[in-house]
Amino acid sequence: MLFLLIFCSSVVIPILFVIHIALQPIKQKLHGKVVLVTGAARGLGQQICIKLAQKGCHIIVVDSLLTDETLRKLKPYHVKVRSYQVDASNEQEVLQLKEKVINDFRAVDILINNFCCISSKPILQQSKEEVDGLTKNGIVDVIFMTKCFLEEMINRGRGQIVSISSMLENSDLTSYSITKWAMSGFMLGLKNFLQSRQLTGIRTMNVFAGVIDSQNELIADENQKSQEQLQHVIAYQRPIKCHTEFKPLALLPLKTLPTS
Repeated sequence: MLFLLIFCSSVVIPILFVIHIALQPIKQKLHGKVVLVTGAARGLGQQICIKLAQKGCHIIVVDSLLTDETLRKLKPYHVKVRSYQVDASNEQEVLQLKEKVINDFRAVDILINNFCCISSKPILQQSKEEVDGLTKNGIVDVIFMTKCFLEEMINRGRGQIVSISSMLENSDLTSYSITKWAMSGFMLGLKNFLQSRQLTGIRTMNVFAGVIDSQNELIADENQKSQEQLQHVIAYQRPIKCHTEFKPLALLPLKTLPTS
C-alpha cells in the first residue's frame, strides 16, 4: 500500500498532483482507465474527476447530490462519463450501482473513496444519532462500497483502490477524525488481505490529507495557470520513518522546502 502524507494549505491541487504521481510507479497508463469517484458532485471529488479526465480516463461520477456541475465540467474532455445519484448508506442502491456500472463499463479499474460526512458541532454537542450517521457514512458505507467493486477486481486479477484519509486532529471534528483514522486501518488491513492471498494485481493507496478548502475553484486547464500560481504545489520527496512496507512520499508547500 502506498502511504502518502500531504501537507497543504487551503488548496486542492496538491492532492490531485500526488494521486497522479503516485500512480506512476505502478507503471499503469491512465488513458482509457475506468475510474469511479465517490463524493464527486463538488469539491475535491469533482476536481479529481477533472484531473483524471484530462489524462483520458473514463469517469463514473457518484454522489448523493445532483452532479450536473461535474458533468458540465467534464464535457470538454471527450471521455465517457456516467453519473449516478446514490445514497451510499442504502445497501440496495449500492448494489444497483454496481450492476449499472458493470453494464455500462464492464469493469472499474480504479475506485476512489472520497465521500464523507462532516459535522461542525463539537463532540459534546453531538447526539448519538449524529455520531452514528457520521461513523456509518465514513466507515461502514466506504467498506461496503469497496467490497462491492473489490469482488469484481479479484475476479479480473487487477484494479486499484484509493481512499482519502486525514491527518487532522481538530477537536471540533472529533467524530470526523475517527472515521478517517478508521479508514487508515481498513486500508492497511485490505493491503494485508490482498498480500496474504497473493492478489498482487490489485493495488491500494491511502491518501493522508491536511487542511483542504474543497470549495475553492480549480481551473480545469492548468496551462492557464502561471508558474507563480502553481509553485506552491511543487513536490518534494524525502524519507519518512514509517512501516518498512510503505512507500513514503511527502508533498510540501514550496515555502517549507529546505534551502540547503
